Amino acid sequence: MKKSILFTLSFMGISFFLTGLQSSLYFSPLALPAFWFIILTFYSFKKSLFFSILMNVPHALVIISFSLLPLPRLLILMNLMSLFFYFTRERFHTSNWHISMASSCGILFFLSMDWLLDSALYEFSYPSLFSWVGMALSTLLFSIPLVFILDKIDQKIEYERIDTLENLRI
Repeated sequence: MKKSILFTLSFMGISFFLTGLQSSLYFSPLALPAFWFIILTFYSFKKSLFFSILMNVPHALVIISFSLLPLPRLLILMNLMSLFFYFTRERFHTSNWHISMASSCGILFFLSMDWLLDSALYEFSYPSLFSWVGMALSTLLFSIPLVFILDKIDQKIEYERIDTLENLRI
C-alpha cells in the first residue's frame, strides 16, 4: 500500500511537471510530444489493471488542468487505452522499447478516437493528420529516454531487501 501511494505521488508529480512543460511549449512550431500519454502507457504496461484504472482518475485530474478536453471523455478514453495496453501486455512479451512504440502508436489511436467522438457528437470536421503524425513521432522520440527513466524510478520504489538467511531452508 505504501509503495503504491509513493508510486502514485511520484508519477503524478512527474506528469504534472511534464504536462506543464508541454503546455508552455504550445506555440512552438515543432510538434509537441504527449508526455502524459507516455506515463499512461508506462503504468498501464507495468502495473495491474485495477491499479491502472484507479491511477487514471488522478492522472486525468492533472491533465484536465492543462487541456480543453472534457473530463468524462478523457477518463473514458484513458480507461480504454489502459485496457488495450493491459491486454496487449498479457498477450505479448513487452520491454521498454515496446512501451515506447506503444506510446507513439497509442497517441494516434487516442487522437483518432477523440476525433470520432467529437465528429459524432457535434459536427464533422476534418482531422489534422500531419500534426497527429508529428505528435506521434515526437512522442516516440521523447518516450525512449523517458520510459527508461520511469523504469529506473519504478525499480527504486519497488526495491525490496531480501534477507538470504531468512529465505534459505537448510
